[in-house]
Amino acid sequence: MTRSPEKIGSGGFERSLVAANKAVILATAVISGVINVLALTAPLFMLQVYDRVLASHSVPTLVGLGMLAFGLYAFQCGLDIIRARVLLRVGERFDHRRVEERGHE
Repeated sequence: MTRSPEKIGSGGFERSLVAANKAVILATAVISGVINVLALTAPLFMLQVYDRVLASHSVPTLVGLGMLAFGLYAFQCGLDIIRARVLLRVGERFDHRRVEERGHE
């Protein structure tokens, strides 16, 4: 089956899918931004260790920073799992609507 020239470059189908899932895509973008900020956990942890712990030889500060870093990594992991599941469902929804609208090509 050949496609007509109108369908090849129009992008109307893709735009309607994006418009229908705009809130989900926006939420995913926000989650991705938070994950990117949380990726700075390791460099900030090391900076704090060098500035605070090594200068004062404070073991409680090291333990506190370690627990904070662990918590941030756990939060990042949770957000990453949520983002992956949401994107999987959005992709499945796109595929399902594509098959309904266009059929198998």
